[in-house]
Amino acid sequence: MESEILRLPDEIIGRSLGAKAKNYDILDLQSGEFYHLSEGSRLRDIQVFAGKGTRIEFRDAGKYAARYGGEKKDWQHVKGKGLVDTSEGDRPAELHWVQCEGIGKQEMFVKRWLDES
Repeated sequence: MESEILRLPDEIIGRSLGAKAKNYDILDLQSGEFYHLSEGSRLRDIQVFAGKGTRIEFRDAGKYAARYGGEKKDWQHVKGKGLVDTSEGDRPAELHWVQCEGIGKQEMFVKRWLDES
């Protein structure tokens, strides 16, 4: 039975060992700057709150299916916490993104910085 929120396991962000190392572009909506996750850290408290696996419809799924591929029914809106590598050092953030199996994570952004009150 589907629930309101689908919890996923933590994801370790590996260290760069060459050009094939996977990290994500993260947009800070406040500054417009792009960052990456801190290598060796992890995405934690990952929750799918709309789309596949939940009872909540992901209203923008068709837009992402058209843009990146996959089926509209397979897209998810996801949030989690991670360490972001900034020019001031590693900063904890609540991150949001969209994802689809076979396509991966897309359009990751900082929803809020967790070290700000």
